[in-house]
Amino acid sequence: VLLPSMSGFLKTTARLGKKKNVSFEEIPFPDSAAVKIALEEIESCASSSVLQHSFRTYFWGAGLGHADNLKFDSEFLLVSSLLHDLGMTQKHRHDDCSCFAADSALAAANTMKSSDWGGDKLESLSEAICLHMNGHVDLSQGTEAHLLQQAAAYDIVGSRYYDLHSKYIETILYKYPRENINRDFSKFIANEKALNPNSRAALMHNVGLPLMIKFNPYIE
Repeated sequence: VLLPSMSGFLKTTARLGKKKNVSFEEIPFPDSAAVKIALEEIESCASSSVLQHSFRTYFWGAGLGHADNLKFDSEFLLVSSLLHDLGMTQKHRHDDCSCFAADSALAAANTMKSSDWGGDKLESLSEAICLHMNGHVDLSQGTEAHLLQQAAAYDIVGSRYYDLHSKYIETILYKYPRENINRDFSKFIANEKALNPNSRAALMHNVGLPLMIKFNPYIE
C-alpha cells in the first residue's frame, strides 16, 4: 500500500505532474457549526506547525478534488483535515494505542459528537482519518477519505506537487506557512517508530519516509 505514495513522490521529483489551473477563490471554506467545533478543538491543542498543516491539507485536498473533477463534501473534508492529526497532540496521544492515526480518529469522532453529525457520519470521519496514513486510499473507500490521504501526502512528501498550479500553491503557502513541519513531522515519526515499532508510522519510516520528507519540493 506504500507504492502509490512512493510513485507519486518519484513523479514529483522528476516533475512529471500536469499543472491544474485551480484558483483559491474556487475553494469554499464552510462556516458551519461543525467546522467551528473542529476549529476550536485543533486550535486549543495543536502546535502552530500542525495547525497550519491541517489548514493546508484541506486546501490541497479540495484543490486536487477540483482538478480531478471529483464531487466531494467540502464540510466533511474540512473537518477531517482539521482533525486528522489530533493524535500528534499531547492532549489526544494515548500510550496504549499503537497508531497515532487511530488516536486521531477516536479523538475526532469524540470531538464531533457535540455537533449535529449522526453516527454514520462520525464513523465515516473516524475511518477517513484512520486511513490517511495508508500509502493509498481508493475512491471506493470514500471520496473525502481519498482526498484526505492525497492531501496529507501532498503536504508532507510533495506527492502530486506539480498537479496544482504554482499560483495556487504560492497562495496557500502564504496564507498557511509551513513553519518547520518537515522537521516536526520527521521528529514525530522517528519517535513513533521508537515507541511503536510495529506501527504504520514505523513501517513508513523504515521504507524511506524521512528521506522523502527531506527531498520534498518545499524548502524550509
